[in-house]
Amino acid sequence: LQLMKNRFFLSFVFFFIFSFNLEKTYADIFNFESTEVNISENGNIIQGKKNVKITDNDGLRIFADNFLYNKTTLVLLIEGSVEIYDDKNDIEIFGEEFTYEKLIERIYSDKKVLANLSDQYFLNGQDLIYLVKEKKIHGGIQKVYNFPNGYGASVIQHEGSYGFEKGQWELAVLFMEELCYSSPITDDV
Repeated sequence: LQLMKNRFFLSFVFFFIFSFNLEKTYADIFNFESTEVNISENGNIIQGKKNVKITDNDGLRIFADNFLYNKTTLVLLIEGSVEIYDDKNDIEIFGEEFTYEKLIERIYSDKKVLANLSDQYFLNGQDLIYLVKEKKIHGGIQKVYNFPNGYGASVIQHEGSYGFEKGQWELAVLFMEELCYSSPITDDV
């Protein structure tokens, strides 16, 4: 019985330490600077306006007019004269509106975008998807559908999406316009 108590105690301590470190890791993903900052929902939503500068530890620098960051989903929405500089991969991207899904390291926009890759290649178009870790930029199609119950769907097809080679589309469930991994449809993802 004493051995069982010790194992339970050690398991609890390990879980507590792991949870604490995981929370610290997620909280320190981005560094935000802005003229106006609003923090809500127990610190899980951070919104900035005017003179926005966002950096991370991987050499990414983002300048914009506004941002909205959800610490729970690790999704960053960036708006207004957006400039993204990936110093590590020598990529610059410019546009009016982007979404950065930090968990899967994907930045995308369905608006007009200009991209500069190492001063050798220049892209001017729409529907850009930048896979940060793979250092790949894809053009493609994304459609977002929002439903009255708060749920929605993001449907994409591009060179890096699941099933692209077979002409298939990738689907993500949204809740309140954010990626949702805990709906009855996505509980096994």
